[in-house]
Amino acid sequence: MNYIVLDTETTNGFDSPICYDVGWAVLNENFEIIETRSFVVADIFLEETLLMSEAFFADKIPQYWADIKSGVRELKTFKNIRKALHEDCKNFEVGAIVAHNAPFDYRSCSTTQRWLTCSKYRYFFPYGVEIWDSLKMARQTFG
Repeated sequence: MNYIVLDTETTNGFDSPICYDVGWAVLNENFEIIETRSFVVADIFLEETLLMSEAFFADKIPQYWADIKSGVRELKTFKNIRKALHEDCKNFEVGAIVAHNAPFDYRSCSTTQRWLTCSKYRYFFPYGVEIWDSLKMARQTFG
């Protein structure tokens, strides 16, 4: 089984976070990186200037532009980011998506999905792929 380690950067506060940055690494069963993705959410980054001005990392917006220009990050719609995640899960036979504080990342992706589609499409993550919380796992191991 392969894994995806995923992270998001958000705006709009903790309770209703909206993603403007989604990235992941695909790892094989030996935890070696076999693919990486880094996306800037065009729907938010370009269209929602007020939300972006209030983002926690708003001071890094110029770096995002430099990363997009250099190809370090891709500027894509949230719909196409979701499609890329689903394709990676299928193509790399991913059984689990891991995130540090997974409930937050899950909420941020779901909230963004619902907000951008007016709840027409409600789920961001592929059906049947487990979501693991590395923060909870670390607390159980070390606590």
